Amino acid sequence: MTTIAAAAQRLKGQLPDLISPALIDALLQKMSHRFRRRMLTPVLVIQLLVLRVLWANTAYAHLPHLAQCAFTPSAFCQALARLPLELLQGLLTAVGQSVDRTAPTAADLFAGHRVLLVDGLCVSMPDTPALAAQYGYAAGQKPGLGFPVAKLLLLLDLSTGLIRRVLTKPYRTHELSQAHQLHPELRAGDILVGDRAYCSFGHLALLLARQCHGLFRAHQRALWNFAQRVRNSSTSLQARIVQSLGHDDRLVVYRKPKARPAWLTPEAYAALPDEITLRELRYRVVQKGFRSRRVMLATTLLDPAKYTRLELARLYGLRWQIETQFCHLKSTLGMAVLKGKSVAIIEREILAYVLVYNLVAREIRGAAARQNVAPDRISFIDAVRWLLAGMRTGVTLRRNPPRPGRFEPRARKRRMINYPYMTRPRETMRKEMVEISKKASMLT
Repeated sequence: MTTIAAAAQRLKGQLPDLISPALIDALLQKMSHRFRRRMLTPVLVIQLLVLRVLWANTAYAHLPHLAQCAFTPSAFCQALARLPLELLQGLLTAVGQSVDRTAPTAADLFAGHRVLLVDGLCVSMPDTPALAAQYGYAAGQKPGLGFPVAKLLLLLDLSTGLIRRVLTKPYRTHELSQAHQLHPELRAGDILVGDRAYCSFGHLALLLARQCHGLFRAHQRALWNFAQRVRNSSTSLQARIVQSLGHDDRLVVYRKPKARPAWLTPEAYAALPDEITLRELRYRVVQKGFRSRRVMLATTLLDPAKYTRLELARLYGLRWQIETQFCHLKSTLGMAVLKGKSVAIIEREILAYVLVYNLVAREIRGAAARQNVAPDRISFIDAVRWLLAGMRTGVTLRRNPPRPGRFEPRARKRRMINYPYMTRPRETMRKEMVEISKKASMLT
């Protein structure tokens, strides 16, 4: 049987030393975590977990071949479930600190502010009773015909490309009810950018209390008529227009709603101010390939001289970058369908994906600096392959060509094999097939 040292040495040759064993041991000692000297030590489990994600969500049965050790997939899952979540969180923090040591350039900031993007995505997982009870199904799913779905809320640092925080919640959870849990990651002066799901009085007031800023697409109930002076009807937000700042640009006072949001405690809601002053602006999208043609924003950045309407429109356009990173997570790394069958394994899989994504983003940032190009010019999948190849010196990561204004039709060229959707439980369909087979044999 292969020894622990031999397996770790083999993995070290295949996987670059991105996660230092000394760092893992230091974090374990800090948490006072004790473990028996098994074959699957925490260092080996984390190394295999990183390799598994880099191999695009490969099967757990593949891990013994990668490590060249004799263990079963069940043994690895048991070792993974014993791994403290605090250890993975500590590794995420360490990767972020290693990137933060380099001072951000002016191109990384917006008018001197750090910009963070917030949005949610959904991931599927095996249909087990434990996962179904924890995360729930999508709407309209009949028992036995669907898969549990978890909703993830991610905070992406636009200046570094790192995911600063991830929250895992049941599918039927509104993103706004969890957004305030991301606020401890913000610093004074940061700008949080998101879609209209995060544009509410309570959320914006909490950001102002932290001396942070928000830039969100305006709520769908906000009036588009910029010539109107007052809007107090029941069909719009309770607000008062106080000053025009120019064409399609104005200052508005939002009033505190009488109804308290369920995600805020009575004490926290009572501490909010009765009114907050915001800025509303509107612009048109003329670039092809975008669904929205007119966009209205609400922000706490009130100075029209320092934050012009066009610059704020450009900043909100960068929000789409989080969708690109979601594509890297779900398609390139294979996060769209998780493979764990228990809540403990799912939680650790999600943190492992975020950890690997941050490791790749860190290497992309370094390669972009060496080649004097923007980080989005470096190929994400090429960086993954480079990591798997052992980060060979002298190899330059591939640069994507600049394609400004590029847009593509949302259509598939390659034809897929079309199977009918399952409309009845598998056991029922299997029995029906057996009955049909018996009747066919009797006729012959």
